[in-house]
This record gives sequence, structure tokens and C-alpha cells, in this order.
Amino acid sequence: PSVQVRGRAVAVNAELIQAAAAATLGGQFGMSDSFLVAQYGAETMTAAAAIRGLGLRDTIQAAARIDGVELGAFSMGAGDWMRAAFSTISVPDILSNLANKSLLAGRTMTEGTWERICSISSNVNFKKHTRLRLNARMKYERVNAQGELKDVGKVGSEKYETQLDTYGLTFGINRQLLIDDDMGAFAQLPNALGIGSVEAINEELYKQWLANSGSFFGSGNANLLTSTALVDFSSLDAAEPIFKKLKDSLGNRLRINPAILFVPTALEATARNILFSQFINQVPASNAAGPMSNPAFNRYRLESSTYLDDEDFAEANGVTESATAWYLLADPNITACYDVAFLNGQRLPTIQRNDSVGPVLGISWNCYHDFGIAQNDPKAGVKVTA
Repeated sequence: PSVQVRGRAVAVNAELIQAAAAATLGGQFGMSDSFLVAQYGAETMTAAAAIRGLGLRDTIQAAARIDGVELGAFSMGAGDWMRAAFSTISVPDILSNLANKSLLAGRTMTEGTWERICSISSNVNFKKHTRLRLNARMKYERVNAQGELKDVGKVGSEKYETQLDTYGLTFGINRQLLIDDDMGAFAQLPNALGIGSVEAINEELYKQWLANSGSFFGSGNANLLTSTALVDFSSLDAAEPIFKKLKDSLGNRLRINPAILFVPTALEATARNILFSQFINQVPASNAAGPMSNPAFNRYRLESSTYLDDEDFAEANGVTESATAWYLLADPNITACYDVAFLNGQRLPTIQRNDSVGPVLGISWNCYHDFGIAQNDPKAGVKVTA
């Protein structure tokens, strides 16, 4: 079969069926037009418009037809129809790929701050991995007349450990979904699992972050400031010098500039006003002239998390939240307070089809993700409490 696109016939293949089904679901599951074009290409999406509106049974029948299998009319018994459909190659593959797209879209629909404040690493297995962070004074020394280069000298190291665990759930198509011909219900499952995969990372990260084990943010690491004010110009001015004075294990100043202002949701509006207002209104003492420009304008990248001040999350996990504590953080490409490691660097969950239909009238998929989170570098951030 084919469809007409701009006066020419385009073959109905697996990708076109996937694209048409995804277009039918559209923005309901985060699959905007730009998202779909990025996934399938503009030409495929143009062709898909001609067969847009496929239901779940239509999609399965069209997929089976690619393999030369005519499923015929759907019957309420459904057993033989489903077994015939899922015995083909194209039907499970097309539905699996559609589920992957729905999952990928779902991952963009929830808080993803962790990707912008943590370092990302890769583990090759589930054993405990120890990583070293080397410290040394790397300032170049003047080369003498003989052309001799000085040795780096003493090199210190700090270590941190990461270990992966597997997180996941299962979902599937059962007889009821087919009878209802509900494509949206099918797509909603992996879409929600995409959101859930990010939530799993968030929860593991912020359980550790808020637990603050080993006084990670504390006086021993010289990265804790107690202030009488919430986030404002004066507290920023007090926190930044502390950040810039942080030292490595050899006592050398890191001389890294803070790049991120990280706040709970309760302080997000205040932080936005501070960072994104080009001018400030102030009443100078004794009516003396004062500058109008905002010294904090675009000074840091703003990030916030709902977990930092979520009372329910804190109570459920035995940690302490705060609506007033905030952080200055380094660019995670340089160093980061926390590290998120994935098995072989795989940052997206895996969807794996269960091949056996068996006596159950349906088909299912396992969705799982292998990751681990660990404290990394306490010198990558300063916590300010009020």
C-alpha cells in the first residue's frame, strides 16, 4: 500500500505507521510537531498526515499487513487475532518503537534539574566503582635557560564510590485495550513510565542531597554559610567569596567561579527577580546618587527543584527539607557535588518486549533503568541557610 504525498506515491512502511500513530496522539503526551519532526523527519510526517487518526487496532492491522498478514475483522474473543498479530515481526517492533517515543517524550514532561547540576559518568557493571579526583598545583613555572621543565610535584587524590541498581516496571496491551481500541491508553503507559524514570533519579538524588550524610555541606568542608537573609544581593555577595576560597586536599585554592544559583521553589520567583532584572530600584542613603544597574544580572544560571522544599517527600524519606536554604554550584562540566552513573553510559531507560504471549490475552514490555548516585565533590558548591 502507499499514500499520495505531493503528487507521488509513498510506501506505507513501519516508520510511516509509527509516525501516523504518534501524530494521532500528538501533544497529549508531549509529542509536539517539532518533537515528531526531530524523531521521524519532515517528509515522513508529511506523509503520515494522510493516514493520521489510526486507532490501536488499525495500527496493529497496518503493521501486520507489512509482513503480508491480513488479520481480518477484530472479534471480542480476540485470542486468535492477538496471537496472529504478535506472531509477526512488524507489529511488536512498531508498537515497541512507538512506546519508546512516548517514553522519551514523557521524560521531558517532568523536572530534569539533575541533568544540569550533576556530573554524569558511566559504569561497566554493577560492582562498586571507585573514582579518584586528582589534586595538584598545575600552574606553569618559568622554564630556565637549560629548557628544564619542573615536575608537577605532590599530587593528592580524593575518592568517591558509585554503584548501580536497576529500577523498573512492566506495562502491556491486554484484551480490554484492544476491545476499546484505545491508542491513547496504550501510549499513556510508557509516557508515564518516562516521567517515572526521571522521578526515580530525582528521588534517589534528593534523598541523598537532603540527608547531607557526612556533613557534606558543613563547616568541615568550608562550604556552609549561615545567613540572616534569604537569597538577596547581600547574601549572594557573602556566599560568592566563600565559594571562591574553597581549597583542594593539598590546600590549593580551586579558583572556580560559581555558575549556578540553585534554589527551592519557594525562592524561585525572588531569584528570578534578582538575576533577570537589568535595573534595580533603590533608595540611596541620604538621597545620595546610586547605581541603577543590577550587579547580579545574568550572573548565574538559575536552577530550582521542587524536592528541596517538599515536606511530604522529606517526611516519607526521613530527610530534612528547607524552603529557605539555597546553593551556589560549579558548572558540572568542571566539577559537581553529586554524580549520576549509568550502565555503559545509557541515560535512557530500556524497553524490552516479553516475547511469549502464552495463555494471557495480551503482550507486555519491561521498562528498566540502571543507575547509581553518589556524593562527588563537596568543593563544587556552597550551601546558604537562613
